[in-house]
Amino acid sequence: MRKPGLHDLVGVQVEMSRRYAWTPKRSLAVVDDLHQIGVITYPRTQSTGVDLHSLQQAREAVALLRAAGHEIHPESSVDALLVIEPDQPGVTFYDIPGIIPIGDLSTSKKNAEEEDRRKAYDEIVAQFIHAVSPAA
Repeated sequence: MRKPGLHDLVGVQVEMSRRYAWTPKRSLAVVDDLHQIGVITYPRTQSTGVDLHSLQQAREAVALLRAAGHEIHPESSVDALLVIEPDQPGVTFYDIPGIIPIGDLSTSKKNAEEEDRRKAYDEIVAQFIHAVSPAA
């Protein structure tokens, strides 16, 4: 069962270790690569929420993923995400929002590196879709 919220770096590392026996170092290298090619937001975060700026990125991500053919519940909304304001009492925000898919990963190359990217990207997308979906 998925946890609520977006992935933070540790969440991706745990999930990739559980599914594919990846080391944290391998997961970090792959998600850093995904960030460098522009398909996810900065991955070195401890936050699973979003700030007001990244809320717009999340809205655009829903549209992007729908256009790319991902199944997203019609009632899905970024309003389901935990929105954190930096001065919110009792909440720690680490200045960097949870990981948001912001681009479509093309699968033009068929090699081990691309396969690793696809696995990590698919996990980040699945967690994002879960986070914006209405509760079952």
